[in-house]
Amino acid sequence: SGGQCKWYQHRNLSERGNFCDKYGGYGAFCSCEKPWIPRINDHGSGFEIKEVIPIALVTATRISNILRVISFLHNMPGGIDTPVVVFVDDSHNAEAEALGNLLNVTIVFRQQPQLRETSGHMDHRMNIHMKFTLEQIFLRFPESDKIILLEDDLDLAPDMLQYFHQTAPLIDGDPSLMCVNAYNFNSFPHTAKDSTRLYRVYGWPAYGWMVSRKWAHKLIKHWPDQTLNAGWDLYLRDGVGSQMGEWAIIIPEVPRTKHRGGGGVHTTGLKQERFSNQRTLN
Repeated sequence: SGGQCKWYQHRNLSERGNFCDKYGGYGAFCSCEKPWIPRINDHGSGFEIKEVIPIALVTATRISNILRVISFLHNMPGGIDTPVVVFVDDSHNAEAEALGNLLNVTIVFRQQPQLRETSGHMDHRMNIHMKFTLEQIFLRFPESDKIILLEDDLDLAPDMLQYFHQTAPLIDGDPSLMCVNAYNFNSFPHTAKDSTRLYRVYGWPAYGWMVSRKWAHKLIKHWPDQTLNAGWDLYLRDGVGSQMGEWAIIIPEVPRTKHRGGGGVHTTGLKQERFSNQRTLN
């Protein structure tokens, strides 16, 4: 019971106490002994930040995952200085709204219930929500040329933001680069050793990626409609490639993100154990 925690009575923490009384699954955030306190970075980013690259965090029903990803960001260089917007696939969610207020993070709901009602396949909702996120994040940051898109089921390496900022000039200098991925599907302990090595390959966005405004607009223009019973990334890979011309992506030898947990739209517990759990994280 929340009333057992003495800190719930503290004036600056009473709102969190009410939240913890009402919602479960938040671990250290609601711990009676050592409640999680956001890290305050007084020592700068630790690397040169030449441009503002906002983060769009995509989620649906796993609201507690928002806190987990924000915790990763707060504990990495540059995280405190990076704007984050959370896009929730719902017309409203009281838990997400309350958590956003506690974390001082902007929460955006997708106000399109008519699309949700007509979508009989989970891929439809995901495709619509990803497109909505890409459109909205650039509208909210008109001065930014790039954004980073994260999903709520990712672990983040401590140098993820540094990796994205250091590779941003590659996008500026090569118009054929669709994105920079933080993930590498072929990264295993016996294949991934050099964290400084990058590869320029044919591929598609996955599990944490940075994209320019120009390429985001191109992706949106060719986005799948609601009749597609497959994920937008599969459609991109197998469907509209020829319409967008030639492209490449940058991937790291050692990933800066790692997929975790089963039970997603495309990931079972068995698939998670056999594949995602075996891949490395810097």
